[in-house]
Amino acid sequence: MDEAFLKESLFAFFENTPECFIEEIQQMFDQPRGYLTRVLDEICNKKKMSNHYVYSLKSIYRNS
Repeated sequence: MDEAFLKESLFAFFENTPECFIEEIQQMFDQPRGYLTRVLDEICNKKKMSNHYVYSLKSIYRNS
């Protein structure tokens, strides 16, 4: 999946899911973890909960 299409898909995904674990995102989008993480780091905030990272869309990308 090219990067522009992946970003569009992630924006749509985060409209309905404000926070999500990397494992769930990877399972849903079926992209290599390194590539997916790089794209997520560009458009999302991440926080560590226990031993997992939770991603949420950066405020500049959220529709208010």
